[in-house]
Amino acid sequence: SELNKYSQNLKPTTRELEFIIKSSIWRGIDAAEWLKQADVDMVINTLVSMKDSSKSNVRANVVKALGSTGSEKVIRYLAEALKDTDDGVYRVAIEGLGHIGSEKVVEPLVHSLPRQQSYLRRIRVIEVLERISTARAIEAISKLSIEDNEPRVRERASQALSKIGEDDKIIDMFIN
Repeated sequence: SELNKYSQNLKPTTRELEFIIKSSIWRGIDAAEWLKQADVDMVINTLVSMKDSSKSNVRANVVKALGSTGSEKVIRYLAEALKDTDDGVYRVAIEGLGHIGSEKVVEPLVHSLPRQQSYLRRIRVIEVLERISTARAIEAISKLSIEDNEPRVRERASQALSKIGEDDKIIDMFIN
């Protein structure tokens, strides 16, 4: 329609984008298109100002939006979200770190493991580490495959190692 054509040609100001992003987060509306139009630092600052909400759905929306930036600048905020007791917040934090997928997300993931009582959370960490597949990620998965007290975690870690196909490298890491 004419309204859509008109609105597509408008470039919102920084202040308007901040308002749109905040409103989207509070309402649970996907703000991805607006996030793409804005400066990454402005987006991060806007989202970080909302990350400590008492409402878990708002925290989850903030963390999801942070992860969708794909910026390594948000790793520390996503790592903080791994401590959240709400499974929805934790899930989108893991997804966000997986979306970034760089070596820099490995340490926050590895450091989060001892705090995770839920075997499902440890399995989610394994899945992200499997996708990253760096030496440090493989080392962490290997440790879980041997030392975790939950059989389902050990089994999933073993499957990840098989998929990575690093059996010889893993053996070398433990021998040397």
